Amino acid sequence: MKRILILARWEFNSKIKTRSFFIYTILFPVIVIMIGMIPSKLLSENKNKQKIGMVFFNDGLKNIVKEEINKQNLESKFSFIDYSDRNIPNNIILIETDVLLTKNEIDFLLIADVKYGKPDFELRCLKELNNFNFSEIQSMVYEASFLFISQTNNSVIFPNKLKVTQLTSKKMGDFLDSFYTAYFFIMILAITIIYSGGSFIRSLVEEKNSRIIEMILSSVKTKDILFGKILGLGILSLLQLAIWIIIFSIFYPERIIDAVTGSFFCFQILYFLLGYFLYLSIFIGCGAFVNTEQGAQQLAGYLSLFLLMPIIISVVIVQSPNSLITQILTYFPLTTAPIMLLKIVFYNPPAFEIFITYTLLLLSILFGIKFSAHIFRISMLIDKNKFSWKKILSVSNLKRSE
Repeated sequence: MKRILILARWEFNSKIKTRSFFIYTILFPVIVIMIGMIPSKLLSENKNKQKIGMVFFNDGLKNIVKEEINKQNLESKFSFIDYSDRNIPNNIILIETDVLLTKNEIDFLLIADVKYGKPDFELRCLKELNNFNFSEIQSMVYEASFLFISQTNNSVIFPNKLKVTQLTSKKMGDFLDSFYTAYFFIMILAITIIYSGGSFIRSLVEEKNSRIIEMILSSVKTKDILFGKILGLGILSLLQLAIWIIIFSIFYPERIIDAVTGSFFCFQILYFLLGYFLYLSIFIGCGAFVNTEQGAQQLAGYLSLFLLMPIIISVVIVQSPNSLITQILTYFPLTTAPIMLLKIVFYNPPAFEIFITYTLLLLSILFGIKFSAHIFRISMLIDKNKFSWKKILSVSNLKRSE
């Protein structure tokens, strides 16, 4: 145990002094916060006009609506902001615009789509509508609907009525706070793994090429080396996470306080750490397959792809936590941690599911370390120019027969 702690301290001290640690820990969150503030600054303009956010799911209808806005000179009374010109899934766009609505950064949200050949409009708001303003928006919507029907040679005679939805600010705000808290942890997990994993593999490559690892192996067991490295990087990542929380709390104090004091925070931290340790244990074994820094970077990128899947389908997970794809990803070790980070804040998973996923991650970490230690030890006995799975199996069988 003493040797593990010595190796952990050595790994921690060697990584914390690097320039990349400073960039990822200090500069990266500052840049993210600055980028996030740009939309708020842009939206702060035109304060005298009521701001109407627009989301279009049909390009033809979008062009017609913008023509009607210019025709009726509505821009002199309203500030229209189009949020649909981005390569983002529709569900994510609606969630983001609802956030702006609940924060009063926009006054109304107009959603335009075509359903069954008929233009379909929905106007979302948080407060009672002003009749005069509503009549102008309603008039524009009807004109655009009739024009769209006439241009598409549609047999529909009458368009749909403008649907008005008044959102509950508190309920919507609670949902969005939970979503962004979980999303924050997943993104931090992905960034930490990509940074630490790549750095870890590169350090293994350097130690292998400089023969430092062989000197350490002469006095320390392989398993102790790997445990020490993982422990040192784990402590480093906790320090990095704490610094990020402090930096974000300066700019978003209420959201960070809600996240830290939430009932699921301890569960989220534990899933974060277990997911992080699991990927590190895998990175160790994979580090045995590469002998160049370029190969280390490519390998870290390939393994990190597993973290992107939960991020891409996060809305599906929130909407259907018991769907087949969600259940499969829940019990697939490489995606268990990010999936549970989302599920645990949106619906109370049964105790047995939490217990099973924790157990699955722990067993996967132990297996990963044991397997990686075996592969890593064998890789030290093989010429790096002749390294292959076939060579590993032959050496492994030879060691068993001895």
